[in-house]
Amino acid sequence: MSRKQPSHLHEHAPPSPRAVTAALARARALCGTRLTDTREAILRLIIGAARPVTAYELLGSLSERAGKPCNPPTVYRALEFFLEQGVVSRVESLGAYTLCSHIGEAHSCVFFLCTCCGEAEEVSDESLDSRLAQMAEKLGFSAEQPVIEVAGLCRKCHHEHGAAQRAAQ
Repeated sequence: MSRKQPSHLHEHAPPSPRAVTAALARARALCGTRLTDTREAILRLIIGAARPVTAYELLGSLSERAGKPCNPPTVYRALEFFLEQGVVSRVESLGAYTLCSHIGEAHSCVFFLCTCCGEAEEVSDESLDSRLAQMAEKLGFSAEQPVIEVAGLCRKCHHEHGAAQRAAQ
């Protein structure tokens, strides 16, 4: 199922320098010497994005930063590496990537995706993980990558939408 692009983007606060530093430190600790300069550049783009980003958005930004075209396989290999390491998560319905909220930890993902501005919030809940494992076991199913995506409006868009409706009345 493909989700339409957001109708507008409101300003999201960029991640704090402290948050960027912390995310990079966790990724460096997890990836070690396999975190090449190119991979780190791609990771910095993902960390700095206000919403999940596609491989082609990353490719465009990386090419712009390098001042020359970059190869798509470079970005896809880096994304695959980050997925394997648990550094990024893939938002399936958007075909996009975002920094994992629990870098390097096995967990199920629940994404709350704003259909208005494109923001994505990832949460994890141990009771949900347990319940999903129970359901899978009951079905004789081996879950490999449990991801749940919930579409709706983020707090800011919900507030803006409600204010716009009230003003129209």
